[in-house]
Amino acid sequence: MHDVVFRLPDETLLFAGCARRGRMVATVGEQRRWHPWFGNTSRDAFLTRVASLPPRADERPAAH
Repeated sequence: MHDVVFRLPDETLLFAGCARRGRMVATVGEQRRWHPWFGNTSRDAFLTRVASLPPRADERPAAH
């Protein structure tokens, strides 16, 4: 996102693969300001946040 999408102008339209809050389109500027994962953060802050997440359910060892 940071290396490709956020280098585009704010008015560039992004079409979602799934609807969030019923919206299928947003601008780069909106995403830059409001996206909970990518917006208003640096690439390093994003990578730190991702690294702190627990493993995905399909990657965890079986309980039994």
